[in-house]
Amino acid sequence: MATSSDFNVPNFSETELITYAEENFDFRVISCSALPSYMDQNLYIKASSTRDSVENSNEYLLKVYNTQSNVAFLEAQMKVMELLSQRLHAPLRTQEIVPNKKGDKLGTIHSEKLNKTFPVRALTYIPGNLLSKVDLNLLLLKKFGKALAEMDNAHLHP
Repeated sequence: MATSSDFNVPNFSETELITYAEENFDFRVISCSALPSYMDQNLYIKASSTRDSVENSNEYLLKVYNTQSNVAFLEAQMKVMELLSQRLHAPLRTQEIVPNKKGDKLGTIHSEKLNKTFPVRALTYIPGNLLSKVDLNLLLLKKFGKALAEMDNAHLHP
């Protein structure tokens, strides 16, 4: 079984990631915090557009992938996310991909200390609780199963 040491796991400081986000996206970071990840690096960002006031802030996830991540797989993953975003109906939502200033949906960030380049993208953040952190009950599992079926139908049956 692969461990996180088998992958070149990103280890950027919050300052480095804030700088990257502000230089590459239309973000003015208000606050941020690290989110758990096994093989990648996730940063929750509350930001306003550089054109807006702080009151018009939005929440994002800046996700830096490990060096073993397959770019073709990440691109396929984005296509599925876009398809689900178009086809799902409330109350189900999916994260949306946030293009960078160049219009790219997937970028890169370079680590000088590791001399490695990592794939990175920004996504809208959807608040909530991880399934692993809530008490499971029959009603919750039924709702979860229904949501999975709706995603499956949206993906497979246009």
